[in-house]
Amino acid sequence: MASAGKADKPIKVLCYTWNVGNAEPDEAELAHWLPENGGDFDLVVVGTQENKFKPGDKGADAPDYDEAVEQMESEGKPIPESDSAVQQEDMPLIEQEAVVEAKNKWDNMIAHRLGGGFDVCGHITLWQMRLTVHARDEHVKGPAKCITHVETAKSATGIGGVLGNKGGLIVKLDYGTTTLAFVSCHLAAHSHRLTSRNKNCQEVLRETKKKIGHKLLDAVSQFDHVFWMGDLNYRVDLTATGATFDDSKEGHAAHHAAVLDLVEKEDWDELMKSDQLKNSQLRGEAFVGFTEGKYHFKPTFKMERVPDCKHKLQRIPSYTDRILWKSMPQWADRVHQQSLTSVPLVSTSDHKPVCSSFEITPSDGLHYAASKAMPVVQLTDVSCKDVLAADNNGMSDVYLRFFTNPPGVLGKKKVKTPVKAKTLNPKWEDSEVPQLRPIVASVSELAKVSLIVAVFDKDTMSKNDALGVVRIPLQKGIDGPFTVDEPIVKGNVSAGMGTLRCRVTIGDASMASKRAHDSGKCLLQ
Repeated sequence: MASAGKADKPIKVLCYTWNVGNAEPDEAELAHWLPENGGDFDLVVVGTQENKFKPGDKGADAPDYDEAVEQMESEGKPIPESDSAVQQEDMPLIEQEAVVEAKNKWDNMIAHRLGGGFDVCGHITLWQMRLTVHARDEHVKGPAKCITHVETAKSATGIGGVLGNKGGLIVKLDYGTTTLAFVSCHLAAHSHRLTSRNKNCQEVLRETKKKIGHKLLDAVSQFDHVFWMGDLNYRVDLTATGATFDDSKEGHAAHHAAVLDLVEKEDWDELMKSDQLKNSQLRGEAFVGFTEGKYHFKPTFKMERVPDCKHKLQRIPSYTDRILWKSMPQWADRVHQQSLTSVPLVSTSDHKPVCSSFEITPSDGLHYAASKAMPVVQLTDVSCKDVLAADNNGMSDVYLRFFTNPPGVLGKKKVKTPVKAKTLNPKWEDSEVPQLRPIVASVSELAKVSLIVAVFDKDTMSKNDALGVVRIPLQKGIDGPFTVDEPIVKGNVSAGMGTLRCRVTIGDASMASKRAHDSGKCLLQ
């Protein structure tokens, strides 16, 4: 196990996201958000998009990638579903050179500002996107080292046929007993492409889950805390709250003016009522279970490339640049957001950066069992309702598999139920659900554990299909049985995924069933 690090001290994290706008940044402007020598932060996490430039580039607003896609659509040209298989080496040589040059100069700027007391502990790039986690030297080397198990993954979600720069990057690490994941994304642009943005998030999670953590769980389902940031491209759309504007230039100008009126009044709450991301969350279509701070500042897009905030008429002012987080249920009160700001004095891009600082109380380490006198967790009355139809017959062959956070609390064997065939509403007899024996020293230790119930469709000719997960904090059962009736979440989405219902009872070893775990339909293998 990794060192607990300074377990009595909070983990101080600075998250920064910026669409660089394909213009050379002004190194002096780093001082507006990044403290010299990293201040007192333990981790500095920097995610950027459109970070391709040559010395002197001013980032003129030429037709961009998404506008090229729109032109193809208007001309009736076929557009492939995804360019996920396209790799950086397939880019034109001049494009590769520009990306490498930008990477080196940008990384050098950040390293110079941080000084010699920081090292890069995680770094990954995809075309014009990059994500870097900087950590204090003592956290990554020497006797006080506490950062281990660093993993990275990436997913391209752009459209094929034109040069793509959309997708997501992930860096995961263990900071002592606390598992952290950082996701940086650039999602589909333009107001009308809301569905594409939501699908981009699902694709990022689907394509990266075999690269980090447990290969059957995605990044937002298994780690203590996940921070998701980037140019997520969600827009302010006043028609969501009943306003009407036609598609003419005059209609666009009226919409723009109405949003600017709210901005000038600093009516942030009213703006957020029309925010696509917030409304997608409410509908269960994106970022289910994620938390955000209050955006009590002007929308960060689309800006004149000058200090201060001057919105261009070309786009409706919007909060495209975001920072969210999601925690395991037992650790939900351990993340404390200290600040959330934009950086209006950064002048070289048509986006203003967004910066947020956090203090994270470290996760408590588990005391594992020294004998077989382990607690018992029993699930009864287990059923699902309206799960996804994964098969051609409109049904699924459903089974449940059990995981935990922290991982491995149920031992090394696979723990799962039998399959319920050809149904969207499976129900298991109590005798079919395995008794769970967490390898912890006492019932009270389960306050530090969440049970992850993963729902799968069993396939015989191909890999089993993941239908989503439900995370259950076992702390709720220490004082008595409790009922679970929760939405199944898949790829940040709960809408249309169904629900899981059961009753959870926790007891000491005396509650253990006399039946063998490998008998009947209770499967341990």
